[in-house]
Amino acid sequence: MKAEAAYNETYEKAKLFTEFRYAAGTWKYPRRVIAKAEFNRFAPNNRFIVTNLDDDGQYLYEKVYCARGEMENRI
Repeated sequence: MKAEAAYNETYEKAKLFTEFRYAAGTWKYPRRVIAKAEFNRFAPNNRFIVTNLDDDGQYLYEKVYCARGEMENRI
């Protein structure tokens, strides 16, 4: 909702990041989840990553996670 509201104000892609702890029923302990809420002219584009890395969530998503995905696309 906040990303969509931000988009509607400027009509520029809006991205918001947050994080929380989560444990699926089969996991032994909670893990760090980074959530990206994005809204652009096409539709929402939300993503979640589970990590044990300590860096900033936005940095991990944009510089580590997306870079890995791009590398896998080239294999």
